Amino acid sequence: MLRILSILLLCWAPCLANAQFFTLDQATGTTGGELGLTFLTFEDNDEISAQLIRGFAEFSTAQTGERWSGYLAFASGSLSADEFGQSETFYSVLGVELGGAYTQRLSSNAEVTFRAGMTLPRDGSRDELIAATIVTPARLTDLLLLLPEVGALRLGGSAHGKSDAVVYRLDVGLDVALFGDFADDVDPTVRINAAIGLLAGPTTIGLELANLINPTQSGDDAMLHTFSAGIRGDFIGVQPGLALTFPLDEDLSDLYSTVVQVSLRAELQ
Repeated sequence: MLRILSILLLCWAPCLANAQFFTLDQATGTTGGELGLTFLTFEDNDEISAQLIRGFAEFSTAQTGERWSGYLAFASGSLSADEFGQSETFYSVLGVELGGAYTQRLSSNAEVTFRAGMTLPRDGSRDELIAATIVTPARLTDLLLLLPEVGALRLGGSAHGKSDAVVYRLDVGLDVALFGDFADDVDPTVRINAAIGLLAGPTTIGLELANLINPTQSGDDAMLHTFSAGIRGDFIGVQPGLALTFPLDEDLSDLYSTVVQVSLRAELQ
């Protein structure tokens, strides 16, 4: 029995410094993939709902130490309404991002990751722009990924690690729309996100704060914020998770009733 527990602990160890949260950047130099589904409901209309499906895959040259990785992310958002007992989707949007990351180990329990990606522009419409805007509170980090008719450069960096039973992440990033029919209408955005988690055996209980900042604006219109509380298990590389996200801005908190995220991640250990 002790030998089995030792093997399990060794399998969990590579993931502890790279604890995967729900609303932060996902490329952290680990070979693996994740599929997530988010449900959004609205305060004043229980017949309308929104969904966000997000997939992510990353391949790394190594699991520890200095390493390079490449990643692919996609997100699909939709807005649906129940009409005569049937659900009908009337707004939808799909976004794809390709990129790479460099991860450097600072100590046995701390790393930094630098990443650069590009969203792929595709044909879109104003309806898709509406859908992208509505599902944004699920993951503020993905706003530029979801916008149609926009090719955007996404730069970011993260510090992540653990201290005893605590794991942490700090993200900073910059998104700049470079080309596409809607590019001139999209201001640069700054991302500043932070998360902390408590390890309890194979389970991580985490708190996350995501912030999207428009440096060209001022006042309340310049920032969006969400707070998330989640739990994620780790069973030899298979990591199911569940989180609740709460928009902190008054306009958004009055609009959304619940934002629930479920995900399943797998990592090569």
